[in-house]
Amino acid sequence: LVCLTTRTNPSNLPYKETLEATLDSLERAGVWECLVTQPVDHWELATSEQETGLGTCANDGFISGIIYLYRKQETV
Repeated sequence: LVCLTTRTNPSNLPYKETLEATLDSLERAGVWECLVTQPVDHWELATSEQETGLGTCANDGFISGIIYLYRKQETV
């Protein structure tokens, strides 16, 4: 199993998009199988104002995030 996580705040969106494109590619190639994609509202405490953005940071200063759980497929 492979577990990956990332933040979903505005400054991290380019990384998140690249990560998801890579995961989609691995899934289409039959190398990995997606088991769970779980958003998390209070993932990580923001360490700067730059990390916070409208709709991504609650009043308590937490950044939302997402968890990806994949299973590596056996190679023949």
